[in-house]
Amino acid sequence: MIGRPHGFSLVEVLVAIAVVGILAAVALPSIGRVVPSSKATVARELVETLNTAVIKYSQLNGAAIRRVSANNASGAEELAIVRALQWDSSTDPDPGAPYLRVHYNPVASTSSSDYRAVWNGVFFELKSPGEAGGGLLVDFDGSDLGTVATFPQGYVPLSGF
Repeated sequence: MIGRPHGFSLVEVLVAIAVVGILAAVALPSIGRVVPSSKATVARELVETLNTAVIKYSQLNGAAIRRVSANNASGAEELAIVRALQWDSSTDPDPGAPYLRVHYNPVASTSSSDYRAVWNGVFFELKSPGEAGGGLLVDFDGSDLGTVATFPQGYVPLSGF
């Protein structure tokens, strides 16, 4: 057809922009809830992994971990428990040990803006942002995975606790 303009009219463009705007207004609040929900799920899965390792360790070593008392101040007992779960004696290995990935190197956190895995004296529980207490930082960027945990000569799990 000769003489007919090609493209969209101004009204068609405005209608398309309005439709996209309405869709964005509906979708954006839902998308804003995805990241916090995902972080909470990852944190719960880490705590579940830690508790599974505690159960396996306790089945073979009695209640050794359960003797470690809870202390919300620093996260030191959580780190000691993680190292006990990662240790495997070269002279007297436990079946199934190590009970936790040896590449997991968490750090302690007392910040109430972090997700933290906290030892309560029986098992690990999750502290969400806004809750006080020290524990293992739940890291979402993978920086807690890396070098293999090393143990000094003569290491005895949970000594001093």
